[in-house]
Amino acid sequence: MADLQKVYDSCKKFYNDAYGVVSAMGLVYKKYHDPDYDPEILGLKFDLFVQFSLLQIAVADNDFDKNELLFIRDLTEKGDLVQYYNSLGGAYITWNQLYNADVYMIKDLLRFTEEEMNRMSTDFVTIVAGIDSLTEHNFLSDLQNDITCMILGLCSMDGKITKSETAQRCFILVLLNEIENIKRKI
Repeated sequence: MADLQKVYDSCKKFYNDAYGVVSAMGLVYKKYHDPDYDPEILGLKFDLFVQFSLLQIAVADNDFDKNELLFIRDLTEKGDLVQYYNSLGGAYITWNQLYNADVYMIKDLLRFTEEEMNRMSTDFVTIVAGIDSLTEHNFLSDLQNDITCMILGLCSMDGKITKSETAQRCFILVLLNEIENIKRKI
């Protein structure tokens, strides 16, 4: 089994790289498109999308390991999915309660939250596609690589990478695909 701390540390680097790209895009958008835009919002949404997506993958094999929970909870810097869920007015939960919850309850929580994630994703997708299409470097490709590495790191947290985890629909990868499709049209 891989040294889980080393896996987490390398995934944290991938996260920091990806967050840096998204954060920079938020700043560029503010500077050139909307001076009233708060660039922190783009990073916050990115964090929520990452946690949501990693949680989707973690429960895909119907097994939610404590290491997976810690990985998801601690990886991001700004956004907190549990805090966001609580702000929606659903039943109040904590990360500890989430860990102790039945996997099917977590899947229900994800289904409940996905509609909100979809609503939040519209401007995220538009901003990232627009900014990335203006750059010579393909930052979207960097984001895809960083996020894929984070996903693989998560999958190894419980000691086994299952087919159900690797085949699971992943919200943030779907968003990146939407961004790619928009870039092709620009």
